[in-house]
Amino acid sequence: MKKAFNCKVFGMGIVAGCFLLAGCVGAGTDTKVEIGSTTVNNFGSGPTGEKVSEEKAKPVAETQKIILLDDHKDLLRLMLKPDGASSDEKGLARNIAQQTAGALSGDDAKIVTGGVCDIHLTIRPKLTQIDRDGDYYRMNCSVVVEMKSAASNRIFGSKTIQIVSPRRVLGKEATVSKFEEPAAKAASEWCRAELQRLTNSEIGSTILTMQLRTVKDEERDPKRDAAEINAISEQLAKLPNLISYELVGQDNENGTCQYRVVYFISAYPGGIANAVSALVGTIAQQ
Repeated sequence: MKKAFNCKVFGMGIVAGCFLLAGCVGAGTDTKVEIGSTTVNNFGSGPTGEKVSEEKAKPVAETQKIILLDDHKDLLRLMLKPDGASSDEKGLARNIAQQTAGALSGDDAKIVTGGVCDIHLTIRPKLTQIDRDGDYYRMNCSVVVEMKSAASNRIFGSKTIQIVSPRRVLGKEATVSKFEEPAAKAASEWCRAELQRLTNSEIGSTILTMQLRTVKDEERDPKRDAAEINAISEQLAKLPNLISYELVGQDNENGTCQYRVVYFISAYPGGIANAVSALVGTIAQQ
């Protein structure tokens, strides 16, 4: 039977229902937690799961409780969302977004184009016609760039880029296209700086590798592993200020699993790894 998670809504004292991830993991046993699905712990919708490449963990001879073996930082997932009122503005927004994504490096964020993510970057240009003489146009452009949590209405930052056309250009399409490159350059520079600020002080994303209980001289018990993975998810649901958590890998042979956890850094001054380690370490004793 699936059990409902109760999650604390961030910034509010309201308790909301949260769903269990459902699916099959390992040895044909129903863990009720599916690799690549995401549970949002506090609000909204978190990042969709994309299986993280698994590193074989060294097997532990015998453990009486679940142990945190390793934690390493993961990139935030960023989705660009072009927006505009008119067809010209929508087309310009798409081109700016495409060039902005191309300007960001693999060290800044992981760019995703579908599903859900950690952060939305909205690009919304507004065109203003200043002058026209026949087929010659002179236009100005302002571009609002906004970085927002994908799991709530929280806005992390915004910037307005002003671009002034110095002269008239032949053709409306050609006039509009003149704004693409300078807007994308300014947007990518601002986005890179904001991502660095966020990952240093506001939002953390971590891959946690955990060793499930191991009994010496006994083969792994798929049912016990499945139950413990399910129990880990139930425990993670209790953590406050956790944006989302996601089972991203399982090593059936060695009895390890990996979770991707996205959280508010200020809520865990001692580190998210320490909080999770203390929490899951009590599972075998319950």
